[in-house]
Amino acid sequence: MSLEQLSKGLELDDSRLLATASATADYARRLAESDAGAIGGGAAAARDRTLLLASACTRAASLWMLIDAGRAAPLLEDAADLHDGAGTGYGDVLRICAAPRAAPRAASLRPLFEEDVWNAPPVAVLLNLLHGIATGAVPAELYGDLLRDLPFSRVQPWLPVGRLRIPLGSFLDLGGELAALRGGEAHADSERLPATGAFLRTVGEATGVAIADRHHWPTLRSGLLPVEPEAAATCALVESVVRDRLGGSLLDLLDISPYSRDAAPAVVARALVDRGAPGAGAG
Repeated sequence: MSLEQLSKGLELDDSRLLATASATADYARRLAESDAGAIGGGAAAARDRTLLLASACTRAASLWMLIDAGRAAPLLEDAADLHDGAGTGYGDVLRICAAPRAAPRAASLRPLFEEDVWNAPPVAVLLNLLHGIATGAVPAELYGDLLRDLPFSRVQPWLPVGRLRIPLGSFLDLGGELAALRGGEAHADSERLPATGAFLRTVGEATGVAIADRHHWPTLRSGLLPVEPEAAATCALVESVVRDRLGGSLLDLLDISPYSRDAAPAVVARALVDRGAPGAGAG
């Protein structure tokens, strides 16, 4: 992965990014150590502590994703467990980032078939479905039927979702494209992945708004992460299917400069998938 590509596209300083990632990971570690000795306060206080630690781990992991996927992976897994403990529904998004080619957990897929998912984050539920399709755990031809059974499929496609607050339709269009490619239904036009390209441009627009805040963005204090896990996870699933079905990499198919902010989630996704590829090193 090229840190130069990412830092240029995201208008970040390499040395500050590395220092902040290291400091944030150290903070998460110290917070975990202090939390281990915390007593009292009841269930609400315990959940608040878990949420604080989950947030710190998620931020540290997300920054390390830009630098070293191997260093990010254990932080992503720790953050996923913490989100599970706090009941946020975001843990599986982080697990996809940590291991996009690994089969999803049965517990992650079960809500798609038999449980009420009205209270689950739409992005997390949809990514669990796409994770199942990308890895073959869910037949690609079931995508449309399963999607129609999910409650959020009946809302307007412009509904803003996730931390990025981008339209739900962007995720749904990409999901249809991924399912078609995984199921072998791709044709000449779909192999250029227009929905994935549109998704990346939409993510880039949301990131651009954050970049415009020149007080918080350069110091990595923005409320938006440079590459949000939900964007990295989405692109990692597409990257996996592209490699399996078409060969090459997602970035090879898209008319997007690898040095642009639009490409950043795809650059990170490539590194995440590389880490889990057969014959890849541990880190």
